[in-house]
Amino acid sequence: MSWRFFLVGAVTLALSLPLRAAADGFAMKDFTQLDPDLSAFQSGAFEARSSEAARLTIICTDCSDQTVIDVQLGRSTDGTEDRYRSGETTIEMMRGICKSRNDSCELEATEVGAAVGWVTSYEAFGGWGSTTVLFLDGDLLTIRSIAAGKDQAVANGSAARDTVAPLIVGGE
Repeated sequence: MSWRFFLVGAVTLALSLPLRAAADGFAMKDFTQLDPDLSAFQSGAFEARSSEAARLTIICTDCSDQTVIDVQLGRSTDGTEDRYRSGETTIEMMRGICKSRNDSCELEATEVGAAVGWVTSYEAFGGWGSTTVLFLDGDLLTIRSIAAGKDQAVANGSAARDTVAPLIVGGE
């Protein structure tokens, strides 16, 4: 009789716990099938190439500088997403870390669908960069835009975040 009591108790407890939706992460994990609309990218003719599932490179084919946008899928297993979503790590803290690494760094919060993260812009290697970092259920999407000038790096990073990231994140 005691095993039946234990079994009924365990089943009752399991059924009373709230069910959490499956943590699936990003909708798209194979970028070789990604065909983004590149019309949002300005200051040149752009082409998207993906030779591996977790990476897409968007390059300006007629720009005089090395204008490139690199989109990479990874995993975040160190708890950053949970700390950020819970507010334990604030955007102000992230700004401080960014500034401590590069005085020109600017950082703002961003969201794409259910994914959360931040966007930075910074001076680097004689040019400018803009990086978007997005988290969803342990998946990590990093979009790096590099160009000669800040405006172009930021505009291309924003174009990738607005056109490519929603295709990868999904759910909208």
